[in-house]
Amino acid sequence: MVYTFIVAHSSQKLAQLKKLRTVSTFAHTEEQARKNFPGMPLVLQARTHARREGGVA
Repeated sequence: MVYTFIVAHSSQKLAQLKKLRTVSTFAHTEEQARKNFPGMPLVLQARTHARREGGVA
């Protein structure tokens, strides 16, 4: 799965953000994905299936 997060505290509203920053990573679980960005305030934006070249993962 590819996990995409907005870099923001969960208490912030999108309208409060001056810049919308996102980060993405491949992981099997959301917990594993969050571990790839230690210390960063993350809000889950999307979780999508990763596709392999020539087919579906």
